[in-house]
Amino acid sequence: MRKQQGSTRGRPTTDPVERLRAKLWYWAVKARGGWSDYRLDVEFVRDEGEEKRAGSSRRRSFERIRREGRVPSLGTHRARKYDLVARVDAHPNFAGTAAIFRSPFWDLLTGNAMKLSEVNAFVCQCMSRQNIIRPTFELNWPLISEAEWEPAFVCTDDQRYKIALTAVCQGKPIDLDFLGLIGGLFWEAYLVCELDIAIILRDKFSDLFEQFCNQGWLSKAKPELLEFVEQRLLYRGIESNLIWGGAGYDDFPNAVVSRPLFPLNESTMRIIQRQLKCQEN
Repeated sequence: MRKQQGSTRGRPTTDPVERLRAKLWYWAVKARGGWSDYRLDVEFVRDEGEEKRAGSSRRRSFERIRREGRVPSLGTHRARKYDLVARVDAHPNFAGTAAIFRSPFWDLLTGNAMKLSEVNAFVCQCMSRQNIIRPTFELNWPLISEAEWEPAFVCTDDQRYKIALTAVCQGKPIDLDFLGLIGGLFWEAYLVCELDIAIILRDKFSDLFEQFCNQGWLSKAKPELLEFVEQRLLYRGIESNLIWGGAGYDDFPNAVVSRPLFPLNESTMRIIQRQLKCQEN
């Protein structure tokens, strides 16, 4: 897995993914009891051993995270020696919120797409975290033959993959870590041109991601999160051209490339001419 971009921690950042990451963490914290920005600042935003700052003397960190997507201090800034994410997570009211900020999911949305070697390492780490294995050559058929699939040996490879994927997803929490695994598998399949498998993974990711986004605490961040995931993961490569009329397309590019092809002959020319006349009128 690629190293997290630590150089921007604790100060304003122009990286939109880092801003989104900070905001999602903020809303996850806010969902735990509805503390105000003021109360969060007073309780958590101070140096080790420093007395709580109340009133106008408090540091307004949480307001800046909400408004600007300011990346919370992780203790690496010269003026802020405390890890705000860890400090909040240590409070019993907010246990588990650090997982939102530290999830490997964010590596998938970085500006530069992972190369195949990088995405393979990413997927392997994610599988290890989720207690999921991808069989070796020697283990593949023994595991398939013992699996409770019907029919095990009649299915195509694609069908077997879909059945297995459905099975491993059952009972898994739909969180950013698991979404990171499915997204990484999708990107890996795309890079090695296993497009049928990529489609299966894309559909599964889209379904799980929709369920994740439908959580109430994500309502204010959902539009931005959806946009980034579409541009940076599902449609990576065309980025801002994924718009109506982008890059010379007369519709959304994915809608254009899915249209059936026709021979240009007398029959199709008559249809074209008829359509042109309708547009003139």
